[in-house]
Amino acid sequence: MNKRIIITIVIVVALLIAAASVTFYLLSFRNVTFTFKKTDLTANIYRSDDTDKKNKLADVKNNETIRLQEGNYAAFASGDNYDRAAVYFSVNKGDATVTIDPSYSDTYLKRALTGELPAIKAALIKAFPFVATSFDINDGKLYKEGEWYATALTQRPADPRDEGDVYYTILKKENDTWTVIGKPSLVLTTVDFKDVPADIIKDANHIGE
Repeated sequence: MNKRIIITIVIVVALLIAAASVTFYLLSFRNVTFTFKKTDLTANIYRSDDTDKKNKLADVKNNETIRLQEGNYAAFASGDNYDRAAVYFSVNKGDATVTIDPSYSDTYLKRALTGELPAIKAALIKAFPFVATSFDINDGKLYKEGEWYATALTQRPADPRDEGDVYYTILKKENDTWTVIGKPSLVLTTVDFKDVPADIIKDANHIGE
């Protein structure tokens, strides 16, 4: 076979392989649309294994669509006052929509709690009047969007040398009104508080420690 023909064949095969590789690469990308539950948010997008966040792939806004290759990713909300925990998502064989809905940050919730405490304590004492005279109320914590609250109630013992029992209680704010969920308990459980997010119950059991 003529040397020139062999070279030509080799070049053609190489070009075909390169074209196929480029085609497969381009076909591995999908449209990904990001929606945000809060209007003042943006998000930074990284590969999920880029734990040091060295290679930011995109900075997206609400309803923005970008092209991402099939794989696993992490989105980090960058709006003020919000939790910076990663939102993990995968891009597979089709286009996708990713919803970003972070909770408020602990710092924001601590500030918000100052304004909510009077109404919270009033609701707690209204539901259980004995709390005002027989317990010390911990300031407690707000959770999620600030609509959940948990605190510890330390019983005042008859003998000051004794330690009082610690009870935990949860309230929820709906229609601008705080309501006690269930009775104060020595231990909060998901069995007794089915409508309360499990992560709140877990954390609430350690308030005041």
